[in-house]
Amino acid sequence: MTTQPISQCIKEKSKLTKEEWREYTKTVWTIANTSRDDHPAVFPEEIPLRLAKLFSFYGETVLDPFAGTGTTARAVIPLGRRAVCVDQNDEYVRIIQNDCRNLRNGHGPEFEPLLAVRANSRKLDFIEENSVGLVITSPPYWNKADYGMGEDNLGNIAPYGSFLASTRSVFEECFRVLAPGRKICIVTANVNQHTDHGLLTFPIAADFAILLRDIGFVMISEIIWSKDGSGGKWGSHGAQRPIFGSYPYPPNFLFKNVHEYILIFAKPPLSKTKGPKVKQYKDLMTGMQRLVNSDALAADGRLPRLPLQL
Repeated sequence: MTTQPISQCIKEKSKLTKEEWREYTKTVWTIANTSRDDHPAVFPEEIPLRLAKLFSFYGETVLDPFAGTGTTARAVIPLGRRAVCVDQNDEYVRIIQNDCRNLRNGHGPEFEPLLAVRANSRKLDFIEENSVGLVITSPPYWNKADYGMGEDNLGNIAPYGSFLASTRSVFEECFRVLAPGRKICIVTANVNQHTDHGLLTFPIAADFAILLRDIGFVMISEIIWSKDGSGGKWGSHGAQRPIFGSYPYPPNFLFKNVHEYILIFAKPPLSKTKGPKVKQYKDLMTGMQRLVNSDALAADGRLPRLPLQL
């Protein structure tokens, strides 16, 4: 990806309207949930459309390493972006190729708008370093959806710590291929799991944030995707169907998950901001340590016990 300044012509083709700017820069997006019969956990095209408009330029490459059935590609190709879609499921890759075959992108015949690849996203060696303008993706919701039985399917990894370690490998590859200063946007949600301690929440969003920062990304913002009342598997169902728990008595009420997170991180730019009010990031992060990494996992995939001071 070129490090040359973006031309005024490209800037004009990438410009947001005033209305889009006002709506997209809010930290809560209320967008109706969606579903497909051929995939267990899709997200609406409005999300990657907004993210691509906010964080990429016309003609740039947008990568989705957990592409599923191609939501990101269908959103960004009509915007004149090139979509690189990677998934471990052959059928999903075929769906992407069929669905995107006739999408118009505003470029001439020399511009290839789509690369859809069946591959393991933990090894993106077919993508050059610093060549991607934006990453938009929604990793598996741990083991809460059936993405197929492929050996590269991270959703089949049972221990939570092992799932995080494997997802980390994908994020590391995203860091390598992403251009300096550019964004990675992760759509995810916390999930519930019945355990011997009762029904517990596993904070995927928070743990992904730890992974991303530990790899070297810096956090830019977080958007709450509100699905309240929109229905669907990952939002409140129908007319606000209650989840009873100990209803109507305390203390074990259960909560309806009607939101997801859009984590926005960036690969640090080559040039650093300077000024009297600027603080050194490394100084601010003094005392932090790696909380999750491949070497620190126990043999059974459990996370190590953390020091009390953390």
